[in-house]
Amino acid sequence: MMEEPAVKLHNLKRRQARERANATRFSTLLDGFEDSTSLDDSEHYHRRLQETLDRLISLDDAILDLLSDNE
Repeated sequence: MMEEPAVKLHNLKRRQARERANATRFSTLLDGFEDSTSLDDSEHYHRRLQETLDRLISLDDAILDLLSDNE
């Protein structure tokens, strides 16, 4: 059974909000790192931030596909 467009849009927006929160959390962590922070930690959170941003772009595209030109 297929989801109604309104329900699908709602679910995508909820996922988008969660991913935005993750992006904020990772960027805040990276911003707080100092010279003494290990390179592994820095690379780990940079990679996580990039993955989150990629998911956000995908979600944005999916949301735009569901919206009509009037919206």
